[in-house]
Amino acid sequence: MSNDIKNKIALRPKEPAIRGKPVEVIVNYVAITKGFKYPTVHSYTLDVKPQQGKKAKREEAEAVFYQLLNNKEFGQNVSPVFDGSMIYSFNKLCNGKDYKTFSRINIPLPDGAGRAKSFSAVLKYNNRCETYQMAEYVKINSNQRWGDDIQNSLRILNAFINSDVRAQYLTHGRKQIFPKPDPGKRLFLPGGIELMPGFFQSIRPGWEKLLINIDICATTFYPSGPLIDLIPKILRNVKSKDQLRRGLSTNEIESLENFLKDLSFTTTYRSAHNSKPKKKVSYITKKSAQNLMFNYEGKNISVSQYFRDSETPLEFPLLPCVAVKATKRGQSDAYYPLEICQKYKVKLEVDQRKDMIKKTAIGPSDRFERITGARLNIYKHSENEAMESIGMAVGKDYLTTTSRVLEPPPLTCTPDNKEIIPESGSWSPATLHSWSVVCFDVHLKKEHVEPAIKCLVESLVEKGLRVNRPLKIMQGNPQNCKAALTSAAVSADPKKNPQLIVCILASKINGFSGLYAEIKKVCITELGVHSQCFQSKEIGESQWRTICYNASLKINGKLGGTNSRLIPKQLDFKGAKPVLPTKFVQTDSQNRTN
Repeated sequence: MSNDIKNKIALRPKEPAIRGKPVEVIVNYVAITKGFKYPTVHSYTLDVKPQQGKKAKREEAEAVFYQLLNNKEFGQNVSPVFDGSMIYSFNKLCNGKDYKTFSRINIPLPDGAGRAKSFSAVLKYNNRCETYQMAEYVKINSNQRWGDDIQNSLRILNAFINSDVRAQYLTHGRKQIFPKPDPGKRLFLPGGIELMPGFFQSIRPGWEKLLINIDICATTFYPSGPLIDLIPKILRNVKSKDQLRRGLSTNEIESLENFLKDLSFTTTYRSAHNSKPKKKVSYITKKSAQNLMFNYEGKNISVSQYFRDSETPLEFPLLPCVAVKATKRGQSDAYYPLEICQKYKVKLEVDQRKDMIKKTAIGPSDRFERITGARLNIYKHSENEAMESIGMAVGKDYLTTTSRVLEPPPLTCTPDNKEIIPESGSWSPATLHSWSVVCFDVHLKKEHVEPAIKCLVESLVEKGLRVNRPLKIMQGNPQNCKAALTSAAVSADPKKNPQLIVCILASKINGFSGLYAEIKKVCITELGVHSQCFQSKEIGESQWRTICYNASLKINGKLGGTNSRLIPKQLDFKGAKPVLPTKFVQTDSQNRTN
């Protein structure tokens, strides 16, 4: 961290908070007891190499570390921890040696998915790491600034509190863990993505003490398990496994291939070497296992017949197969019926946020109950040998602190800047009861427009508007936009005056700006109705939901709803008076977190 950056990071406040209404709250923090001595820690690098390849993956290096730790290769009565790149230990490792080589470390793959891998590793002493600067930083009235030494101390201490659980559970990053859910409680998002709830804990500097914050988190994965059980989660129109007996349509096969392509899988049976080789999906066959032929011992037989002859007949012979491309010239692709394949778990980042938010939303009491369960049954601080090795102990109770509810700043939502004081952070939404949609792009199909308008409606509702669905989605001729707009206005609810016409314009047509101006003119001056225009290319973009979000605020304003903003005198952010929106909780000086 450069000195320029250090100097721009503010010092911690020296006085307790005084503004706002004080409220006593219990927070999801536990305190590290005052007996903690902020010790010196030794750091090491661990260079892990597979038998074949130049460098091990991070998860492989972590598996090697825990294998060496379990085998007492680092020595007796030592409790080193690993954060994915560095090893930290209170005691020196390997009887004080600064360098040691480990060879032929065999690591079995999860669930027997492939043969065990062999690695070698080199342990090399790095340096002494001091954590005493953190003791100075947490003092009240301290002049210690945030810098590399504080950041490094936090990283080391976080490694000590998280290393034990990282060895037991699925992880993401350095602090997040994901216990395996009960089979009946697995959560799935639309399209077959599995939602995994989990926990994280992190060291936070308080005042006169260090704190551990424990909270819930969630992430998404490609689900593991037999593919035959996962297909109903992937294909939205397939409700149960029994429906798969009919086979899959061409569109369903394409959807399945888009989901599975390039993902790893294993078979439900073991090979002749008593292993489950991990393979990668190349494509999904168009033909079913019953109709897909291949050459076996000089004769053509179907995949289904092969398994019948092997006395393991397929339950779903009308389903296609997973294909794996041949790796050598002259060989044929290999085919695996879907029902004998099981997905090998791989981390995935997917924008399924709306449904994810719904499934992870949880009330305060339920959230606290889950956090308490994790603290007592998963993290088990009192049984953590790594924490004990550096003299770190944790209090049994959550912290109680004084928070302060600040008054919201004045807002305005009118042209004359009339001031209002918001209640519960809300504004006055409009009602959209009569509107239509006109598509001026002849190449845009109705099945693309309808989901886009549905997304717009959802965004409007999320912003608090009361919305009736558009009564008509019609095609318009850009050469005669007036006729199309007039028809759209008439097609709106005849019992109510038309309020809005949503127009979708072809992005690449000549005279685009002229058509846009003509639509606004016709709508406002001749029809007395508001318009909102989109380009057709925007509908297919991944940012369409964000575009709808911004358009919702515009539509709310056009219909007379109030989109609030700070009053002009509150916009001088360089002034002496700090401003925070709506309500903000600020802890007192005794339990202040950074």
